[in-house]
Amino acid sequence: MREREFEIWLARSYRTRDGDPMDPGTVGSRFSGATRLEKALGDLDAHWARDRGRSVVAKLRYSREDAGRGVAPRHAIQIRGDPYTGTATLRRSAVLYFEFCSAWPAGQVAPAVGETPLVPAGNAPTRRRGSGRAAWPTWPEPNDDDLLALARAVARHARFLHPDVVAAIVEDNERHREDWTKQLAARGVDAAGYLWPRGPCAFPGVRRYAGSREIAEFHGHREATGNLAGALALDDNTYPKHVWSWILRGRPFQQFGPAGYALAHLADHKELGNRADAEFGRGAADADAPLFGLFTCPTNTAYLPVSLLRPTDHARHLRNLLMRRAEAIYAPAAELLPAPLAVGPASGPAWELGQFHWAEPVGGREFLDVFLRYREEAMARILTGDAASRNPRRRRRSSADEPGS
Repeated sequence: MREREFEIWLARSYRTRDGDPMDPGTVGSRFSGATRLEKALGDLDAHWARDRGRSVVAKLRYSREDAGRGVAPRHAIQIRGDPYTGTATLRRSAVLYFEFCSAWPAGQVAPAVGETPLVPAGNAPTRRRGSGRAAWPTWPEPNDDDLLALARAVARHARFLHPDVVAAIVEDNERHREDWTKQLAARGVDAAGYLWPRGPCAFPGVRRYAGSREIAEFHGHREATGNLAGALALDDNTYPKHVWSWILRGRPFQQFGPAGYALAHLADHKELGNRADAEFGRGAADADAPLFGLFTCPTNTAYLPVSLLRPTDHARHLRNLLMRRAEAIYAPAAELLPAPLAVGPASGPAWELGQFHWAEPVGGREFLDVFLRYREEAMARILTGDAASRNPRRRRRSSADEPGS
């Protein structure tokens, strides 16, 4: 499988039926699906050479009627969740990879990063369908030197929490593991996604909301259904910010943060568009398992300057650099990812940690005890289904909301 060329084609050259580029989350999902297929079915380029990929696509034909009748899929790839949806997603990745093979024959050199992409013939409409408006122009993207310069600026300003904070959360998790695991399981939540061995998840059972229905429920625009897939409470980023606010200020998060900085998540924690398969070497057997616990892991967050416009969202090498920095800080005390996931190596000598000047970790033990008391009370609400836990912004103040209580 020509991974680099395929990823470039998806991100820069492929166009939807409306003439728009594929969004980054979908690029990650389609790329991960293709790598899963290759692990399970063998070299996709060999399948293309053999029969233009027809046998692979045939294995992935599976209808809702098949699923309704209890017919098993034709493939043997393990899918956690709805087999129809999982198979359809894999089939789309297969179709796209074979479209790429047709557009860029083997041996054709892919454009270097920053160059104008080679747009496959017949797949680059000059006008948006039905709109009569011209397509957007193609502009050069940052090259490797540009990204390295950006990474150096980010490294100097990226703020990570002190490792003592993470060590205390891991220790507290181990103390509560058995009890919290039982309580999560009693309410239908798999604790493995939150409480892996030596994991630093600060609020097990809390995940980011996803989709218009959950967003509406979270903000009170729609009545809550009481059925949250894989979680007991939803959040918009308040719970992760509580950790930082308590440790740095001795108070809960109050809708403002450090001037000029914004909280950034390093590894994907949502189910859709998750890049774990490509970035952490996750095998096909567990490639569909959500990573909800990473949402409130302090090891998975950093404060970055807002002037840098969220570089971790789309700059893969920079995101990997920051995750390796977090691993270097916290690895003695915590496992940043559940096994068998692992942060990938540097993409080259220029991206080794020692090539960058790093800001020192912030915070410490001054407010650690009051944070742990707050967390204990918050987890009691979350695990017992207190409605206030579903939106931490709205809950009434508790006795743990002030330092020294």
